[in-house]
Amino acid sequence: MTVTLFLFASLGCSVSRTQLRSKDSNWLAAQFEQTGHDEQRKWIVEELALRRDPEMIPILCSYTRSNEQVVRQKALRLLNDYAGKEEGIDPTYIELLSSSDGTMRRLAVEGMILRFQMRGEVPYLEEALIRILRSSPRWQERLHAVEVLEWVKSESVPRQLLDVGKSDENASVRAVAVRALGTQRLSTVRKDLYRISQKDLDAAVREEAKRSLQKIGGTLEDVVVAVMPFDTPAKYQDLAAGFRSYLSGRLSSSNIAKVVERGQVQSVVDELIYQDNNINDGKAVEIGKALRASQVVTGNIQVLNGQVVITIKRIDVKTQQILSSAQSSGSYIDFDAVQRHAANAFVESF
Repeated sequence: MTVTLFLFASLGCSVSRTQLRSKDSNWLAAQFEQTGHDEQRKWIVEELALRRDPEMIPILCSYTRSNEQVVRQKALRLLNDYAGKEEGIDPTYIELLSSSDGTMRRLAVEGMILRFQMRGEVPYLEEALIRILRSSPRWQERLHAVEVLEWVKSESVPRQLLDVGKSDENASVRAVAVRALGTQRLSTVRKDLYRISQKDLDAAVREEAKRSLQKIGGTLEDVVVAVMPFDTPAKYQDLAAGFRSYLSGRLSSSNIAKVVERGQVQSVVDELIYQDNNINDGKAVEIGKALRASQVVTGNIQVLNGQVVITIKRIDVKTQQILSSAQSSGSYIDFDAVQRHAANAFVESF
């Protein structure tokens, strides 16, 4: 009797791959638990997956928790081969984002992205991923959640990604969130991305924000800005003209707004104010209207006792309200540094 049982067990463990194909799914699942042959366990996992039987999904999900690395990775790859069409895998995907096995985490990310691509909306996954962003203490788990949400078209997702891009304690997570906003081509986040590109403490995050802005395209503000000649004493007119060109170039390169070409501005200035170079706020608004600009930039440059002060204002043409301003001062002999600081402060105040 003992010999018979031993032979039966040996035969059960030595079922060939070809023979496995003739067995039903329940037999295969039972055999997986009984056999001690690693190779046969892999065959069983593959055979169950090839049948694309939705009823086998819970079993394959359980195999992703196997102590054998090869088995659990193969099981997850084969679940992903269901092409995101079948239900019942999502809780396993979320669970695996906290796995110590990096390959399993990566495969779970791939599987979830495929789910969203096939289904469009997967409420359970979306809600679970947002919970991870808000509360998980593991930065890698948050990063993987962002990697999936990058491909999710949903009204609630952009705000979550922006919050992470602004405030997550881990720079890698912030960078991926900023990249995701660029991937989604969200024009509504231009201003926030610009601020991140200027102020984030991590250089990689700042560069990612700049790349996202390039992907989105357009300007931060849907406005047309005309930069006026700056009011300054006659002996410093050349200095003021140089700063005006510098500021116009800085605004254009920052993609903050559409900047009216300097020649067009000067043509209207010459036509409306003739030889009077003193352009107050009222005249600046008048010129802006003639140019069909929505905002004008004006200001003055003062030089006294070797010190220079640059003041810049941005005025709404329609309401004539001052929208923002900036000021910078320093040594006249270091004017380049003063104008850089003034221009940067003004651009950041937009």
